[in-house]
Parts: sequence; C-alpha cells; structure tokens
Amino acid sequence: MAEQVCVDVTKLYASQPFRNAVIYLMSPGDTRQFAHHAAPFLSAVYGALDLKDINLSMASDYWGVPDHSGAVPSAGFLPWLRAALTAPSIAQQDILDSYHTIKGQQASAAARKPAPTAKALTAGYAPQDLELAQTLQRYHLGATAGGH
Repeated sequence: MAEQVCVDVTKLYASQPFRNAVIYLMSPGDTRQFAHHAAPFLSAVYGALDLKDINLSMASDYWGVPDHSGAVPSAGFLPWLRAALTAPSIAQQDILDSYHTIKGQQASAAARKPAPTAKALTAGYAPQDLELAQTLQRYHLGATAGGH
C-alpha cells in the first residue's frame, strides 16, 4: 500500500516546508490517536522545520463518539473542509476566520435542518473511492492497534 498512497504523513511533512495548510482534528478522548499519531507528528515537524515553514492548525472537540474509530465524524470535519476551500488563501488566519464564519452560520441554521444521512454523505463518490477510503481506514486502525 505504501508504494501507492502516502501512509506516513509524519515523514512527509517533517521532510520539507509545508506547501499546503494542515488542519489536524481529533477527539480529546482519543488518547491512542494523540500518543501514536499527534505527538509523534508534532515532535517530528516542529523538530525538523522552522516555524515559518509550518502551516498547521489543531482542533479538538467531542462529537459523541468514544475512542478512535469515527471519533471525528463528518459534522466535525466538514466545517473545516469548507473553511479551507472558501478561505481567500491557505494562510492559517484566513482559514480560521472562514471557519468562524461557517460555524456561526451553522449555529443559526442547526435547528431548521436535519442531519444528513450516511447515504447522502457518500452520494456522488465513486465506489472505488469509497473502497479506497475504507481500505485506508482499516490500514490505519490496524496501525493504532499495533498492527503496523
């Protein structure tokens, strides 16, 4: 798998200045994620690069999903994705300002709109893309359980 898809983003990001923005999301109760992924990622990146070469935002919230699997559901990552896509640049402050605006809009609309179904969330994605996502999920969940 590692020959086809980058499965070690720590090595990738610690090896060169960031060419994009990274938004690292995690659940505060997901201690395995922190210990096995977040802490090594932060240590490697901040140990290898100058601050000016790092474009990283970290966010943590609890969405009612304990432990690791699915701890950051679409309700947690979609606002950040929208913020990154609608921000005027990839600068951290632009993305944070965009996120703040989106969250304010969502708060006012939340009572009027039901949550999307799983089928609606996957609509428009090719079956092979969904299968690749599931394969990567199994790969990484195996990694945190000590399999990789």
